[in-house]
Amino acid sequence: MHHVGTGQSEETKLWAMAITLQHLRLFRPRELHDAINQYHAALAMSLARLIQEPENNVELSAQSVELLDQRILTMQTLVRDVASHFFN
Repeated sequence: MHHVGTGQSEETKLWAMAITLQHLRLFRPRELHDAINQYHAALAMSLARLIQEPENNVELSAQSVELLDQRILTMQTLVRDVASHFFN
């Protein structure tokens, strides 16, 4: 026997899953784009500080490298995540 409510419930679940997958496909690339922009901004600010404060170059260089390394790790994680949605 066919229940009217059951079909709608399954259809609703499938629709929700499709929206979630679409959201992931759009959200992660945007997040990656933002991370790349943040990386470039951080790099530009670090280089500007190095030029403006040459007496503190050793300390500023170490801080800049640490911050940039963190951003690179974040981008690598995002790239892997985005790629997994397209190549799996």
